[in-house]
Amino acid sequence: MQLNLFQWEAIETGEGYQDLSRLEFAEAKRHFAQALVIDPDHQGARRGLEETEFWEESLAEADSLPPEKALVLLWARIIGFTFSNSASHLDLRRSLLRRLLSILSGMND
Repeated sequence: MQLNLFQWEAIETGEGYQDLSRLEFAEAKRHFAQALVIDPDHQGARRGLEETEFWEESLAEADSLPPEKALVLLWARIIGFTFSNSASHLDLRRSLLRRLLSILSGMND
């Protein structure tokens, strides 16, 4: 029997979501992967890793497009994503909307 007083997988998952909310994809992946090493069945870490990959790919695709198309793509991904009411998802939404606004302001320059 293994005694896990500190729930390291939960701590790593929380750190991963904090990094994701700052769009720090490499760090988020590292934390989620570490949580999955500790507990390969940890659904939160698995979901966090999937969300990280989704947003990393989405932003890379948006960055490869002209600003007008990037705006449409990113907005479609934001409104199509199911955000929870967690603090990290609220912060993720803010970061994505800031990215959207930066694309928009770049179009006006």
